[in-house]
Amino acid sequence: MVCSEDSQDDIGKDKPNLKQFVAHRLREMRTLFQHIFKRPKHRIIVFVSTSFANASGLLWGKGALAEMRTFGWDVVLVPPQLELSQRQRLCKLLKPDAIVFIKARIWKNHPRHYPGVPSVFILDDADYLVPAEGEHIVECLRGASAVVAANEHVAAWCRQYSDEVSKVWVPHPPRESPIKAQNATRSNIVMWAPANPQAYPIEAQYVSQIIRKLQSTRTDFEFWMTGCKNRKWAENFAEPLLEHGVKLKQFGYLNQYKDYLDTIAQTPIGLHPVRLDNDYAHGKSFGKILSYIVSDTTVVTDTVPDHADFFCHRVNAMLADSVDEYTESISYLFDHPRERQAMAHRAYADFLEELATPVAAKKLETAILKAIQSGPKGYTQ
Repeated sequence: MVCSEDSQDDIGKDKPNLKQFVAHRLREMRTLFQHIFKRPKHRIIVFVSTSFANASGLLWGKGALAEMRTFGWDVVLVPPQLELSQRQRLCKLLKPDAIVFIKARIWKNHPRHYPGVPSVFILDDADYLVPAEGEHIVECLRGASAVVAANEHVAAWCRQYSDEVSKVWVPHPPRESPIKAQNATRSNIVMWAPANPQAYPIEAQYVSQIIRKLQSTRTDFEFWMTGCKNRKWAENFAEPLLEHGVKLKQFGYLNQYKDYLDTIAQTPIGLHPVRLDNDYAHGKSFGKILSYIVSDTTVVTDTVPDHADFFCHRVNAMLADSVDEYTESISYLFDHPRERQAMAHRAYADFLEELATPVAAKKLETAILKAIQSGPKGYTQ
C-alpha cells in the first residue's frame, strides 16, 4: 500500500511554543507513569481526533473503550495535545497490543505513523464526504487491521476498503442517578437538541416547518432548542416561529454535558429528524437520541436504517416521515402522558440491552481481539 505524504502544513502544526512544549511533556509523563507499571492481560492505546470531554471522544473513549478496563484491559487514553513524536514514544514504551483511532480528523491519526502495531479505526460520521478528509480516511481504512462503523450505511462504505468491518452503534453510559421529574409530569415542551443546528440547514428548516404546523393546530406548548452559538443565525431561525406565535426558548452551546442532559430532562418530547436528502445525514447513528433516552424523554424520529432496527412505533418511540406525521406524533404524546411515559421507560430498557456502554464495550473487545490476531498491516512509502 502506498500512502500519501503528510503535508508541510500538518507537520508545522506539530511544533509547539515553549509553554505548549512543557505542558505536552508533563501530560506525556503523567500518562506514561499511570500505565507503565501495570501488567494487564491486554493493553490498547487510544488516539482521539479532538477531545475525550465530548462527542465521539467521550462516548467511545471515556465510555466504551474505558469500560474494557472492567474486563482486565489497560486502556491508555492519550491526551490529544501530544505531538507525533510523543505518541510514538508512548507506543514504544508501553508496547500496546493494539492502537485504536477514534476518527481521522487530525493527520496524526493514521496507522502508518505507528508501524508494527495492529490498529482499529472507529468511524461514526460520514466524514469521508468532506473533501479534505476523504483520502485520509480511505488510507486509514486500508491501513487498519479492523474497522468499527457506527451504522449500516457507514459500514457498507467502509467495506469498499476493508474486509474487517464491524457495526457497533454509538453507545452511551447508563444513568448515574434516578430521573428527578418523570416524563409524564413534565410540561408541554418539545425539544430539538443538536450541538450545532447551523451545520444542519435542511434539518433546521424541517424542524421549523414541523413546529409552525404544530402551532397552527394547538398553542399549549413551548419549543426548546440547543446549540445556538451564532446569534444572527439563531435570530433568523426564530423569526418565522415567533411570527407564528411559537413560545420559543433557545440555548447556546452547553459546554458541560451534564448541563445538556439536565436541560433535556425537563422536556417530555425530543425530536431527531434525519433528512436523507442531506448526504451527511446518511452517516448519522443514534446521536442525540441517546441523550433523550437516558433523560426519560420520548423520541420522535424518522424511519431510517438502524433506527428501524431499534425503534418500534408507539412501543418505544414515535416514528414519523413527514411534517404531518411529526405534528400528529407530538400532539398524541402531549395528550397521552401515560403512554408517553411507557414509551420512555421501554426505550430505556431496550437501550440497556442494545445501546449502553457495557454492550458496546464487549463488541469492541471482539473487534480489537480480531485485529490483534490479524496483526499489523505493512507499508511502503
